[in-house]
Amino acid sequence: MVCTVLFDTGRRVLFVKFGPALTQAALEDMQAMAKRLVAAHGPFSFILDLSAVDRADVTSEFIAALARRGAVLTGQQRILVAPRDEIFGLSRMFALHQAATGDEPTIVRTLQEAYAALGIDQPDWQPVEAS
Repeated sequence: MVCTVLFDTGRRVLFVKFGPALTQAALEDMQAMAKRLVAAHGPFSFILDLSAVDRADVTSEFIAALARRGAVLTGQQRILVAPRDEIFGLSRMFALHQAATGDEPTIVRTLQEAYAALGIDQPDWQPVEAS
């Protein structure tokens, strides 16, 4: 998985930043990692930062199927940061399919918007082992 994984333990927020490619394997790995972290640490909020993604190597069918599996972080605030139009569109499609499962994430254009949605001004990010 080509990403950065950080955790703010005080605020219980996981931060994952993808780039430069968004792939099916990376998304599946991230979902599996989130499941392991929830099992080990309990629930937390989540920011998925897609601002460094310059290409999406996933199909819309895959995004829809991934969303229909339901949220790993059920009942937790999940925010996707997607500044580029193509990635924003895929994120919105994901969110709409997740809404049908009853747990829609928030989609924003900037990391500052994500922080504001979670009430964070000075995050204390610490590295997390992604595997």
